[in-house]
Amino acid sequence: MTFDINSFCAELQQNGYLKPHDYNLSITLPSILSGSSIFGSSGNSITSGNMNPLLSMRINECRSPILTLTASDVNRYGIGPVQKMPHNAQFQDMWISIICDKYGMIWNFWHVWLNTIFSFSPPYNASAGSVNNGYASYTSEYKANYSTSMMLTVYDQIANTVLEFIMSMAFPIQMREVALSWNSQNEIVLLNIDISYKDYTISGSSLTSAATASQNSTNSPPSVSIPSLSFLS
Repeated sequence: MTFDINSFCAELQQNGYLKPHDYNLSITLPSILSGSSIFGSSGNSITSGNMNPLLSMRINECRSPILTLTASDVNRYGIGPVQKMPHNAQFQDMWISIICDKYGMIWNFWHVWLNTIFSFSPPYNASAGSVNNGYASYTSEYKANYSTSMMLTVYDQIANTVLEFIMSMAFPIQMREVALSWNSQNEIVLLNIDISYKDYTISGSSLTSAATASQNSTNSPPSVSIPSLSFLS
């Protein structure tokens, strides 16, 4: 089939395209942070219940979930030609970049969340201005308490929801270093966080098989109905 520019343009006109800046990441706070307050400089603070809107507005960049099917080389006939045979699914960490506020509350929030997962830092009493204990416990919290659900929503150019990635049992696994320099006069501080999760799904992505009677009446593979793309027209 030869390439036809008119058919290509007509297909784009009919089904449209997505742009990478039309998205929103919603983070449900884990139960261990429920009802707590996050403090910043000059006595500024924010309750955990108000963190979600602040985080959503300040997420500068994020990556969609990564799925890799792990496969092994298997001889097709026991000997001879080799083919890949998938035997598991691996979900790699996703990455987000967040614009820090001038009071440091967002930076403190991710530090506190990581510290509740595994106690690596002595707890700090903001009201007293001192460390409660002189040492960290170096113990892990129960995963059910520190993990949560996250939803990445992708929109079209008129703000209609196109895709919803739902990550289950998600939690921060790494807070990367921040480069600070006297030469960076016109830049802003971005906090980069790696997020781990158990698995993910795309809302409405399942296929619907044809009627059973139709399947029994033919030896051809069962037909499926693909989700409509009418929202892109």
